[in-house]
Amino acid sequence: ADFAVRCNASVAGDKWPGYIGYLDDLLSVFPDARIIYNVRDPRALWNSAQRFKDRRRGDELLNLMLENDERIRPHLERPNFLTVRYEDLVCETEETVRRMYEFLGCDFSTRYLRYDPQGDPYPDRWNWVPEARGRIDPSHAFKWKETVDPADIARITTTASSFMDHHGYGR
Repeated sequence: ADFAVRCNASVAGDKWPGYIGYLDDLLSVFPDARIIYNVRDPRALWNSAQRFKDRRRGDELLNLMLENDERIRPHLERPNFLTVRYEDLVCETEETVRRMYEFLGCDFSTRYLRYDPQGDPYPDRWNWVPEARGRIDPSHAFKWKETVDPADIARITTTASSFMDHHGYGR
């Protein structure tokens, strides 16, 4: 609520992936809540989880993503759920963000696509990873193709084949 007030937002939300574990409870209290489900190519997620701060959590986070997908998938055909692929968000930003705004019932303006650090009510939120302050590089969505070993790509693809097929990720 504080963030929404500081930003003069008409819609407020939260992006914690852990909410999927409480989805049935949330929907029992807020049955008409609009849920945007953001998915990412499992190979890219694995690569990021392996390499981010050298934590080597690829398999752990891949399995968590697949478990969460099983929990949410029965709800995805409801009109108050929208699935957004990370790759579409970073490569086809305006079109994808327009779709999100329409889904939320909000007016869209291209000025919303430009980040203004001077007007950010929470500028410290970007300190956890310095790269987050810069422009989004769409090529990062496909960096896994160059950095993940082919054997790992094959293993991840096999493990996540149902997810990939459902969300339109080519093998």
